[in-house]
Amino acid sequence: MKTTLNPEMQELRRMSRLYLLEGLFIAAMFPTTLIGGMSALAGYFDEDITTKQTEPSEPIIWYYKA
Repeated sequence: MKTTLNPEMQELRRMSRLYLLEGLFIAAMFPTTLIGGMSALAGYFDEDITTKQTEPSEPIIWYYKA
């Protein structure tokens, strides 16, 4: 048995699919943005420690055996 839907119901069903896709997209983007932002922030604060250049107390002398 085939059921026929009135035009308002068809419009509601079409709009619900669009809203569902929009909601899923937003729900997927939020954690992605959060994780990316936190890793970028961690990299920004780690940069000061890792890029600091220190001079050695004694010069490094390389000896080559021939």
